[in-house]
Amino acid sequence: MLYIGNYKDFIIQALKHFLYLYNTDNEDIIDMNQIFAEDSKISVDHIYKILDADSLLAPYRAMISIIENEGPMVNLLKNFAELVQVFPDFPTGKMGGLLDKSLQRALYILNGYRSDPKFYKLYDPIWEFVFFSAGLLRDITKITDYGIIICNQDGTYKKLWNPCSDGAMTNIKGAKYYRILPLTSPLLHTGG
Repeated sequence: MLYIGNYKDFIIQALKHFLYLYNTDNEDIIDMNQIFAEDSKISVDHIYKILDADSLLAPYRAMISIIENEGPMVNLLKNFAELVQVFPDFPTGKMGGLLDKSLQRALYILNGYRSDPKFYKLYDPIWEFVFFSAGLLRDITKITDYGIIICNQDGTYKKLWNPCSDGAMTNIKGAKYYRILPLTSPLLHTGG
């Protein structure tokens, strides 16, 4: 039987090994701009359609097939995708970058955990979920780097989206479109 201290050391070692060695310049990273044919940078004038998890994750079907029988991981991934939509991973980044890089980081960590012999004796499905969710949720706070306005198809203001109280935009009754604005935009403060 292992002590709690061993689990703590195990988590720290594994996260250092997988999370910090993750290479974001990997050539295998899917370019969401090609998939959604959107502008590569945030445009104040651009209106984005609110997509469901199946639409957002369709380009990743082959990648996520390794977790298709893992109910909690799939549920977490679908909820995450609906929350982050096609947000960039940083304000000047590519649209869809937050979902793209988070998913790839999570799968990289999960594959590393599953294949690394030094973690084999401590293998447990709960640890798989821990590592997958740590990789996926690492940058979740980046959704607060933007002001998101729920709008009509023509861009008319309906409401300011608050991810903490509203949850995913797919949960907001009648919401079909949104705009991404810098936090300094006067449109966020005038309702327009």
